Amino acid sequence: MVNTIEDWAAVMEKNVLQAKECNESTSSTQLLMAQINEMMNEVIDYSSQITTADQEQGVIAEDINQNLRTVNEFSEISLNNANSVAENEISEALDYTNYTN
Repeated sequence: MVNTIEDWAAVMEKNVLQAKECNESTSSTQLLMAQINEMMNEVIDYSSQITTADQEQGVIAEDINQNLRTVNEFSEISLNNANSVAENEISEALDYTNYTN
């Protein structure tokens, strides 16, 4: 019976050591999972920042596009006015030439 009690004591001691190892392993795993969770939250934050920046750039690009259209319209108006002035100058020059001849 002494051997049986000693055998049971050895088994119990072995089980206690295994339980401690399991507990340590679980603690390590929990720490790693917390780190992974933190990293994932950082990635989500970065993704959100990228999305916001992309949207802002889209708005800015549209503003630039609108400004370019406005500049183009004013350029066309200026060109038409310059052509008109040039035509009037040519017409007046021809009239003056015809009048003086």
